[in-house]
Amino acid sequence: MIDQHVMDVCQPDLLYIGGFSRALPIAQYAAGKNRLVTPHTSNKSPIFVMGLHYMAAIDKPYPFLECGIDNEHWGLSSYTPHIEIADGRAAVPDAPGWGFTPSPEYIEPAEYAVSRAKRH
Repeated sequence: MIDQHVMDVCQPDLLYIGGFSRALPIAQYAAGKNRLVTPHTSNKSPIFVMGLHYMAAIDKPYPFLECGIDNEHWGLSSYTPHIEIADGRAAVPDAPGWGFTPSPEYIEPAEYAVSRAKRH
């Protein structure tokens, strides 16, 4: 799609594509083809925070980051601290890790599982 110029702005979904490290080469490739990149971050869940980190790490970020206008309870209640958006701007968290803490109430009902799949 990048080679065929079917888009002006490339929007990889960090979760669908397989994570942050798999999305970085997409941004590098798009930049090499003179395309801007912004991640698909359709709500204010932790994917929004990860999107801010992605924008800070790529060479040719689009000047805007998608952010859903809905204040969905599950997204906002899943982590702290929340990212403040003021005058259309948000800062990349500088705390350790992704810069947020998952809420215990969100994590508690999750089931722990170990994958038995072998890598080839």
